[in-house]
Amino acid sequence: LLSPTQLNDTEVALQKQWIAQLNRRGVHKIIGMSQNAFWPEETDISDPSAVPYRDLEDGSLYLRFLEQYEQSWFTLASAFPEITYWEVGNETNSNSFLHPLDYTLNASKTFTLEEKALITADMCYTAAQAIRRANPDAVIIFPAMAPVNGFESMAAFLDRVYEGIEAGEC
Repeated sequence: LLSPTQLNDTEVALQKQWIAQLNRRGVHKIIGMSQNAFWPEETDISDPSAVPYRDLEDGSLYLRFLEQYEQSWFTLASAFPEITYWEVGNETNSNSFLHPLDYTLNASKTFTLEEKALITADMCYTAAQAIRRANPDAVIIFPAMAPVNGFESMAAFLDRVYEGIEAGEC
């Protein structure tokens, strides 16, 4: 993607060639994935792993970010109807793949496990809505997790994602 609504036509053509070659060789379950996001245009932010602090107030930068995120996923899923499995992110429990904007200036500025879990749930929900609009039969896959601080940390992160969903926080 060049923007939430604009595809890189050269890359799309190349990806479609690869998918067609895989299909000819009997590979039909292909997983599409994206881990980059776009910020609202007026922000001029280019860090694809940065996310605004979670703010659910109408018109907040966070909600506008999620709108861009949803549009990006709709654009991707619409462009690739032949992909029916979508992993909606990557290692969002890791600071490398999910962090606030100021992380690149100060590595101690990170999201808490709680913040990461709720942001991840919001992003997964938003991506799933967009993908299903483009392809109602698509299978949505939770982002793979990084073994940051061991497997117990991964379990705690996943538990917190589900707790947030069950509590209606996401």
